[in-house]
Amino acid sequence: MSPAASTPEDKIEDAPVDLRTVLGRLARRWKLFAAIPPLCLVATFAIFRSIPVAYQSEVQLLIFDPQGQMEVANGQPQESARDFDTATINTEIQVIKSTALLRRVAQELRLDEYPEFERRGGVNGPLDRLGLSRIVNGLQRLVEPPNAAEPHSTAHLKTARNPAKAAAERIDTATKILGERLRVDPVPFSYVFVVSVTLHSPELAQLVAAKVVDEYLVDQREARQSALQQTALWLKARLSDLKSRVVESETAMEKLKAQSGLSDTGKGSVNEQQITDLNAQLMVARAEVAEKRAQLQQAQQASASNGALEGVAEGVSSPLMSQLRLQESELERRAAMLQSKLGERHAEVLAADAQLAGINKAMRDEAGHILADLQNGFDIAERREQSLETSLQRLTAAQGESGDYVKLQQLHRVAEADSKLYETYLSKYNEINTRASLQIVGARIISPAGLPAAPSFPRHILLFYLGAGGLGLVIAAMTALLAEYFWPTVASGVDAEQMFGVPVLGALPVAPQRGPGRGNERENMVQTVVRTPLSPFSEAVRTIRVGLRLSGWHDGPMVILVTSCLPGEGKSALAMLLAASAAGAHQRSLLVDCDLRGRTVSQYFGEHGPGLAELLAGSADLAGATIRDAATGCFVMPAGISRDGPGDLLSSSRMGEIISRVKSDFDYVVLDSPPLLSVVDALALAMIADKILLTIDSTHARYDDITEAFRLLGPQTARVAGMVFNKVSRRQLGRYRYGGYYYGEAVAAGGER
Repeated sequence: MSPAASTPEDKIEDAPVDLRTVLGRLARRWKLFAAIPPLCLVATFAIFRSIPVAYQSEVQLLIFDPQGQMEVANGQPQESARDFDTATINTEIQVIKSTALLRRVAQELRLDEYPEFERRGGVNGPLDRLGLSRIVNGLQRLVEPPNAAEPHSTAHLKTARNPAKAAAERIDTATKILGERLRVDPVPFSYVFVVSVTLHSPELAQLVAAKVVDEYLVDQREARQSALQQTALWLKARLSDLKSRVVESETAMEKLKAQSGLSDTGKGSVNEQQITDLNAQLMVARAEVAEKRAQLQQAQQASASNGALEGVAEGVSSPLMSQLRLQESELERRAAMLQSKLGERHAEVLAADAQLAGINKAMRDEAGHILADLQNGFDIAERREQSLETSLQRLTAAQGESGDYVKLQQLHRVAEADSKLYETYLSKYNEINTRASLQIVGARIISPAGLPAAPSFPRHILLFYLGAGGLGLVIAAMTALLAEYFWPTVASGVDAEQMFGVPVLGALPVAPQRGPGRGNERENMVQTVVRTPLSPFSEAVRTIRVGLRLSGWHDGPMVILVTSCLPGEGKSALAMLLAASAAGAHQRSLLVDCDLRGRTVSQYFGEHGPGLAELLAGSADLAGATIRDAATGCFVMPAGISRDGPGDLLSSSRMGEIISRVKSDFDYVVLDSPPLLSVVDALALAMIADKILLTIDSTHARYDDITEAFRLLGPQTARVAGMVFNKVSRRQLGRYRYGGYYYGEAVAAGGER
């Protein structure tokens, strides 16, 4: 063999991957597809059986009705759609989800007495969500030793000593769980909220959802009433003060008139007209001063109470103050969320508190600016009043009027200004009383909480089962592909030729055994080749023998070494079939049982006399070690009984001499050798054989085993004439280049396959 010649070992490469090959490899792993998808379906069923059913009850809440707003006597609506921006809507959502509101719901409904509002730590928490905690606790009580009850009794005593604290902790736990089960979703492009509660009991879910919305409406109504009451109290105090001032001014005017004999003056000269105009301007200025003073006092009172001018018109109308309030609300919500998750001393919580303090400082600064503006406006109005009074005094002095007259005019202007301010405040006070009596509420229920008819979870169970089945198929396919990758098999003759570069000379089919009345295994296998040469099975053996002849061998005697990778792949049966087929073709054939360990051929023909071992040891001659089988017409050399190592005997020069002698007497010499991966006997025989035939079991042919066999052969791989696939089903014959024409009535090969 020249150095440039290639061997089958050099041609081993990855087979090209196509769809048909992939599907074929997956079909070989059909057991995975029969097992994994049903297991996924069973697991899905078990999960659905273990997870408790959840029910969701919903309430639709309208927080602003543009068509239902009532108007008061002045014709102005109390609220407008512009008041409900995104920040306001988000604020209302946070109010509904606030801890204070949910705590009232938990207390009034006594939610801490329901099992699903009891949270247990450790493993019991997840088990409680799955509905398995009762089973686990029951089993735990059964296996607990008698002395294990003492810690529980001690814990019970500790709880009994402080029942109020224990009750508060249960309420807190129920409140937190309610917050987790509550959802508030705004409906897009509307003023509608959907308040939903998800619980394991449909009746309890309906009750809790209705109670949450009712508490929100009550809270909103109370907040409105409280604001109206505070405003009404302030206006009432101002009205009482103004009324007292008007009465005092009128009393002083009457006394002054009686003492000085003065009376009200009308319009006369130019000076009098000017005095009249100044009096009118002075009254307006004093009314303005009174109004500015009232606004300033109200702002100062609000600043002293909350520091942010809440409820004051100037503070509400300030864009910066509105923006700061929005930021304050968002930071308070974020700080509360971080504090509940991370704790009070976490860095993010401290940073949020610092930002909140900065916003509060900015709000106080803005309130200070607003107070300064109000103070400036009051000072300007007061200076204008003083200026008008000075002008009026100068005119009255020029007219020669007495001080009583001036004082009378001043009292008259003060009384008139207080009267007008009194009327203004009285109108607002009556308006607030009207709103309080009407009990105007912006929000209302448009769809009450209903009893859930179907569970909200799990839903679309069929889709879950379909997904589980699909996932099982994917897992089975991936497992099959991984198995083919890590433990690759040879699926067909085409794959074998592409992988190893060695032709597949044929395939031995698997067929039903003949009945017991038709003979034994020898009759079924070897004699079939001789007696029925036109049978499908005989045709398969003949195809292999002809393939050997066409594999590049010249005319003359041929020594064929039949081996396999592992035991049980049918190499002995193939050797006997080839020898019998050659004898049936009128060729002198010799079957040599070189498997001195297994002795399958010798046992098959029932020979226990001297054989190859005695011939190699020199205790028998060629004629005495060879017998002729009358049924098949071929000669058989049994294995004999070996007293030395079989590897040493088969690799000796004596073995080569024997093969050279039998080649001169026989046309066809078939050597049945041990498997390649089991012992080294086949490697010794490979050097003296003309052709090597590798038998492969098609039911579990592994790529690694065949590759290792070619590696062990080394340089002798050039002698490999081809491969023969054994135990091939009739359905797979087409994949090994065989059709159904010859195999309508195939018979079994039998024997060691």
